[in-house]
Amino acid sequence: MDEHKVCFIVYHISDVYLEECIKYLNRLIVPEKYSVSLLIVKDESVCRGFNEAMNISDAKYKIYLKDTAFIRKRDFIYSILEIFKEPDIGMIGMLGIEELDNDGVFIHSQRYGGILFNDASLDYKARPVITFDNKYIDVAAIDEFIAVTQYDILWREDIFENEDYCIFSQCGEFKKKGYRIVVPGQGKHAWVINSKNNYFYSEKSRKIFLKEYAEVFNLKTDKLRVLCMYTPGMKFDDISWAFLELGCEPQIMDTDLDMNTESDVINDMYEEIIGSYHPDLLFSYDFIPVFSDVCERIGIPYISWVFDAPQQALSYPAVRNKCNYIFSFDKKQVEQVKKKCAKHVYHLPLGVNTSRLGALIISEEDEKRFSCDVSFVGNNYYDEIYDKLEKIMDADTKAEYNALINEVYNKWDGIDRISEKLSDKCIDRLMDYNRKAFESVDFRMNVKEFFEIRLIAHRAAFLERTEMLRRIAGNDVKFFTKAKNVKIPGVKIYPGIDYASELPKIYHLSRININSTLHTITSGIPLRVFDIMGVGGFVLTNYQPEIEELFIDGVDLAIYRDLDEFEDKVRYYLSHEDERIRIAMNGYKKASTENNLTQRFKLILNTVMNDGCSEMIAKGRTII
Repeated sequence: MDEHKVCFIVYHISDVYLEECIKYLNRLIVPEKYSVSLLIVKDESVCRGFNEAMNISDAKYKIYLKDTAFIRKRDFIYSILEIFKEPDIGMIGMLGIEELDNDGVFIHSQRYGGILFNDASLDYKARPVITFDNKYIDVAAIDEFIAVTQYDILWREDIFENEDYCIFSQCGEFKKKGYRIVVPGQGKHAWVINSKNNYFYSEKSRKIFLKEYAEVFNLKTDKLRVLCMYTPGMKFDDISWAFLELGCEPQIMDTDLDMNTESDVINDMYEEIIGSYHPDLLFSYDFIPVFSDVCERIGIPYISWVFDAPQQALSYPAVRNKCNYIFSFDKKQVEQVKKKCAKHVYHLPLGVNTSRLGALIISEEDEKRFSCDVSFVGNNYYDEIYDKLEKIMDADTKAEYNALINEVYNKWDGIDRISEKLSDKCIDRLMDYNRKAFESVDFRMNVKEFFEIRLIAHRAAFLERTEMLRRIAGNDVKFFTKAKNVKIPGVKIYPGIDYASELPKIYHLSRININSTLHTITSGIPLRVFDIMGVGGFVLTNYQPEIEELFIDGVDLAIYRDLDEFEDKVRYYLSHEDERIRIAMNGYKKASTENNLTQRFKLILNTVMNDGCSEMIAKGRTII
């Protein structure tokens, strides 16, 4: 081996790139007593081509690079020789990572070094490069565009057929031999221009790499990789918290996707985005058709936990995808979704992360802003559809649905008084009037359900919530709502608040927290009840059949079945402070011990794993 010889081994991609690459090589300053040579590799297999060139050359120092890499530092050879004075350094790169991400994808880890190429759109999880001025830093692996060695170790042509993971596997081989891999400090002036890069490796190569080198790079490949999808209005950090506690490896993807969006273009885009995370399964609150379609195409389970009833997206064709594992907080909704040929549908009450809420910090400003006798946080459900249709419809149609509103109003006894109660004649007329009042309305869901929600349930909720607040207005009452132009005499109206940072403080500082459930939710317990309990707040809620399965009235919370009972219990619990505090404490204990979010997610994962989807998840994954 000639210790005074440097060999450039260039992998040929195109004649144009190669010509430019050689121009830069010809500009390099060669140290005295050293000689340089050039070998061009044209083999389809990068590893095989590099091995052939390595065996041909007797140079001690070999510089493997793609012809898209242009060495701009003229004294490049001097610099690498200086670093190689340390005999335990086996390889030098221009861009490296200190720790490889568990999915085995280079740019999902923090990168260090110098870089000169457009890096913005390489990958949706790519992190920006950090430059530094130190002599060098030790790294776990280097980027593929250039690798400089002072020892010959065979490239893994036996397992990699093309360029995918070629350099990363070579880093693994050097690490096995005990050699260090380093990246020199280049400051703001990168030593090498990389005009083109390939970060989109085949899934086959990625899995081969993980199998072969997981131990070398200390990768935790036994953890279930869960991609938690955020959409507008559904951004709950408690999701990833729970998955972490269960020993999974959660990733968060924040999107601006509307839950009812349907488009092949959107599906294609999200297939690429979601694929870049290499998840074992996908999770979202509420059912999102796009996520389901993508998971069906790439072959991973999609878990959705529905906390709205009804939800229009559950009427979309995607609900029949085999990848779906749909959990709903409402038993009747479970039966309705099953009738739509959905295979895996389960009932599961909602839960709360008491670990996070237990660390709540209340300031003096918070106490001034949020403390009150009674608070209600939510929508008043004023609906313009009702008012617009009122102006144009005939007396018979108006009489029928108003009679149904009166039948529903102020009754919380577990009886469904809405479903299938409007006549077909009334629905037909409402459809006609609706087209006149509005240019277009998406009736993907059953039209009866649509009018049951928008005309009956929303109108009843508007009347009920207005009346209940009016009745207790003599107390210190605060109504937090995103609704506009709300006026209730004696009630302080505040704008909507942040779910994560402000809402828990309101629930904790209100002596009584009201829950009022839409009549379309026939049995399930809304998330608001669990959120209040999880922060030690006192819950006064309307009756829901499933409450009796989890809680005891007068022990864990308080229940009302009509507005008279509501008014009486507000008056009672404001005047019986000790009893109110004792119930709030019991509710918190019940939430933390029996209705904890982590327990719920454990049940979800166990259900999914035991119900036929284990074949869809990569082998070796574990769940606590």
